[in-house]
Amino acid sequence: MLTLNADTIKKIKTLVGYNGRKVREDEFGDKPVQVNSYWEGGDRDFWFVINIVTGSCRAIRQNGTMFDRLNLSVDSLASGEVLVLKPYCRGKVSSITIYS
Repeated sequence: MLTLNADTIKKIKTLVGYNGRKVREDEFGDKPVQVNSYWEGGDRDFWFVINIVTGSCRAIRQNGTMFDRLNLSVDSLASGEVLVLKPYCRGKVSSITIYS
């Protein structure tokens, strides 16, 4: 698990377009993380893979519906990368979760 300082968290928040105060950090773990992302009744999870060294941000595209025929997961993270969850609930974002 990466140790994230306040400046790194601020950079991550900027990259994913979040200006709130609630930021949760979690360990990535050994099992793959399902990154399904689609609108359902006003709710959607947006997922991002961010390289905190280079500052590159890659959004994971919509997936998980019967039309997409995809169920994407992230099996592992490269050195210096974090996985970020930005959930919308009823059209609003209340927090983000950073998996490292």
